[in-house]
Amino acid sequence: MNKPDFGSLNRTELKRYVLEHRDDLEAMREFFVNRSDPNGKVYPFTLDEEGQREGFEALRRKVEQLQQEEQN
Repeated sequence: MNKPDFGSLNRTELKRYVLEHRDDLEAMREFFVNRSDPNGKVYPFTLDEEGQREGFEALRRKVEQLQQEEQN
């Protein structure tokens, strides 16, 4: 499967792609980091194992939230 050019997708299209391809880290990085909401919540974490786990859990919860919003 060819990945879309993330730069050509608007935020809604990118959100849809991330929800359909949860294992695509490049897409998640583009959505959550490069195109993050400037007024959105920041999830600080450290680079140690516990911090990485916390960061991953925060991203997992955010993806679940986006899925619920998409269904509504």
